[in-house]
Amino acid sequence: MTVMRFLTGLGLGAAMPNAVTAMSEYAPARVRALAVNAMFCGFSGGLAAGGVLAAWLIPHYDWQSVLIVGGLGPCVLAVLLVFLLPESVQFLAVRGNRD
Repeated sequence: MTVMRFLTGLGLGAAMPNAVTAMSEYAPARVRALAVNAMFCGFSGGLAAGGVLAAWLIPHYDWQSVLIVGGLGPCVLAVLLVFLLPESVQFLAVRGNRD
């Protein structure tokens, strides 16, 4: 369990800088600061929402339901991001893709 918690911490620690980079890259310059700050609020709000969801799930479906929902949700989001998140403009320019 300690190893899994450590790996989760690494993943969440890497998620924040990547989210900031993606938000900074995709947001228009005039609203970039607002978008990045909203993303930070969304990250914290998501953590709080996870606690509220866990508080509701545990009495109704037992503690294992928190692990199931907490594992399936990110997997579904990862699949969606693979298909819906566009490539970085800078990456495409360096790679020579003119499209």
